[in-house]
Amino acid sequence: MKSASPLSIILLASTSTTACSVGKHLWKLSLTTDANPSQTSWELHNGKGKLIGAYKAGKYEPLDVYEHSSCLNPGVFTFIIRDDGDGLCCEHGQGGYILTVDDVVIRKIEGEYMFEIDEF
Repeated sequence: MKSASPLSIILLASTSTTACSVGKHLWKLSLTTDANPSQTSWELHNGKGKLIGAYKAGKYEPLDVYEHSSCLNPGVFTFIIRDDGDGLCCEHGQGGYILTVDDVVIRKIEGEYMFEIDEF
């Protein structure tokens, strides 16, 4: 299992005016599923621990790319992704995810993991 250390990023003021109103940050998740996507789920929480976005296991199709996005107010956020077994890879196909804020890559994961937490 591969694991990456959590990131802590505090969003203060937005410099992006592409898809969000002034002062908000564009959060994007690009998720590539493996051949067994029924094991993959994710959650996005604000700094107070409130769930503000989620996708439950069993809703993705195999070997496909999914894009999720949201405009966030300045603050601290936690992204949690789970996948049972070998993560988004190996004998089940090569998957992974890219997490960006205002088009800056916060985390890029390919392959083996079972549980990742990113704080930004």
